[in-house]
Amino acid sequence: MFGGQVRIWGGVPLRNPVFTGRENLLLTLQRALEDRSKATVLPRALHGLGGVGKTQLAVEFAYRYADRYDIVWWIPAEQRSLVLQSLHQLGRHLDTPETEDLQQAASHVLAELATSPLRWLLIYDNANEPEEINRLMPTRGGHVILTSRNQTWSEVFDPIQVDIFDRSESVELVQKRSEAVSAEDADRLAARLGDLPLALDQAVSCQVATEMTVGEYLAELDWHVRELATPADSSRTTLVALVRLAIWRLREHAPAVAELLEMFAFLGPEPISGGLLRRGGKGTSRRRWGGRFASR
Repeated sequence: MFGGQVRIWGGVPLRNPVFTGRENLLLTLQRALEDRSKATVLPRALHGLGGVGKTQLAVEFAYRYADRYDIVWWIPAEQRSLVLQSLHQLGRHLDTPETEDLQQAASHVLAELATSPLRWLLIYDNANEPEEINRLMPTRGGHVILTSRNQTWSEVFDPIQVDIFDRSESVELVQKRSEAVSAEDADRLAARLGDLPLALDQAVSCQVATEMTVGEYLAELDWHVRELATPADSSRTTLVALVRLAIWRLREHAPAVAELLEMFAFLGPEPISGGLLRRGGKGTSRRRWGGRFASR
């Protein structure tokens, strides 16, 4: 898979089989990482609005350039605790001193990376708290990528701006996801969703799953926009309407799954424990879907 080069590979999400465009950004990122002092790590921040594809860009980079590294490690960075846990797991692969103190374990890992002859790449995804995360990054020895919506990173590192798709990329993505959609309909969908990659991906997924035509999907989307009673030209309104449409369809075709998602909406951002689901209540929800987790 990686030409036998990567020795340690961890946490990287599955590669997107319909990854589209972004060739210039990938090349810019690769050159920016190489353009540094060998003694100092200069993290490269992929910055942009939510939904423009920062994480997908980082995932594609990890796979495309994997053969240049001995270590590729993905770190969920929404919270400091998640970073510490991930670095602790990496430490087990590096044979750093064992300790239950996560902060100390992270310090061991950062020190090991700073002096290791191995070529490594760490990717901090959704690093939205610079003051917390900056202290948990290596200072020398390899490459660091971070993704974030927080503009504060631009005061610390030179950011690489990730923007919405251009129209040709939008049309290409839609047609990769659904060969039945014509270029004209793909263009209509892209125009309505403002060429936002995440919105396009979710819209086509819903349209294909429900077997609606693009025209039918857009008509239903516009109905949900009107129901929200907020400015129709707001990109946020369109995104909320898009999710609302998908949830309504889910309630119609898979009510138990919709109920499960609604329960998840009340939980925090940390990973959800399977044990929590298995130990759930004995009400209707458990009878509907609880048994599905019993053997997992």
